[in-house]
Parts: sequence; C-alpha cells; structure tokens
Amino acid sequence: MNMYAYVGNDPLNRTDPTGRECASQGGTTKCDLHVPGLQPISFATPRGWRDFGPGTQGRHFYDKTRTTTADTGCSQRLVGAMANDPTPGRDRPASAAGTLNDATPPGARALAEGAAAPTSPAEALASTMAPGMGAISPVKSYTTTDAQGNLTGGFNVTQPGHPLHPGVVQFGVVPNGNGTVTMHFAGEGANVLQAPGMPTAEPLNNVWIGHMRDIDERTP
Repeated sequence: MNMYAYVGNDPLNRTDPTGRECASQGGTTKCDLHVPGLQPISFATPRGWRDFGPGTQGRHFYDKTRTTTADTGCSQRLVGAMANDPTPGRDRPASAAGTLNDATPPGARALAEGAAAPTSPAEALASTMAPGMGAISPVKSYTTTDAQGNLTGGFNVTQPGHPLHPGVVQFGVVPNGNGTVTMHFAGEGANVLQAPGMPTAEPLNNVWIGHMRDIDERTP
C-alpha cells in the first residue's frame, strides 16, 4: 500500500488535497497549521509519532493570540522572548536543533508531585502523572528563521511520554500594519483530552494565554 499517494509521493513538499496537516517520511515530519503569517514547520519525527489532520480521531486545533502595541524593534524582542521561554514549564531557550524541555506548567507540576489538590479536569489529569519522573511533559523546542537567518519564531513538538502526544505548538509574532502585532501560540494534535467538546480541552489549551501575557508584560 502506498501511504503517500495522496501527496504524489512527496509529503514534504506538496499539499494534501484532503486537508491533512502533518505528514512524515524518511524520519522528517512537516506540518502546516495554516495560521496567516506563520510558515510550515519541519522536524525530526519523534518515536511514537502519528500523523494527523482534520479527519483524524481526537484531532484538535487552536490559535491563542494576544495583540499588543509594538514597533519593529519591539516585535523582534517579543519573538526573541518567546524563543527564550517557549513553554509554560521549566524550560531552556529553543534552538535550531531542538532543545529538550518540560512543558508542564508549575501548577500542574505541583499537582503531579502531590503538593496540591486538583480543582479542574485539566488539573485532575496532571495529578495522575507519576511524581519523580523528571520531565512529565517532554517537548523539543525549535527555533525558525527566515532566508536571511533572522529569528521568526519557533515551535514545540511533544516527545514520547508526553500525555498529549502527538502534537505541536507553533509560536510567532505577526505585524498588523497599524502599529500593533499579534502574538500566536497555535497548537494542533491528536489526543482525546484536547478534542473539541472535551471538558479538559479549554483548560489545557488556555495555558498559553497567561504565558503570552507574562512574555508581553516583561518585554520592553
């Protein structure tokens, strides 16, 4: 069976007419989240990864945004700040080769370690994770650049052991042409906890709203 006939045997360079948004071949995965101003991304396919698109069971998509006043210099500083703090967890700066990070938010980590009681479905999920396991939401954080090598943003890719695997979250800053820019953390994946209509979906996805606010408020 030819698994790549739907993209003319070239899933890295061609578009799937059925709307499939992530395709893998030869150890590389390419995803296009179709967010205006953000470019397609590619990365080394993690172990246990499953491709996904609009027809995939449990597939979800979200685009969390924050609009703020910014000139060109401030816009670049925002991009740099997002790359330096790519997740709401204990992280290190994203890199071209991918930096292994733990994306677990501090509150969820406290729950997982038994230091607090869950107060929401998302927190109940976190409390089921085994304590003392190191990175309980492992991701690789990558940077993206333009043809001139300028930083344009980045993305996080879930790794084996992440409770929301497989999935990606892309981040960047898009100018609006009126003295403002829009910050994006856009996510897509295939897991039932983030599927539309699930009570866990919004609490999990909305973690990026506070993360963007914190980055914006501390970036001059």
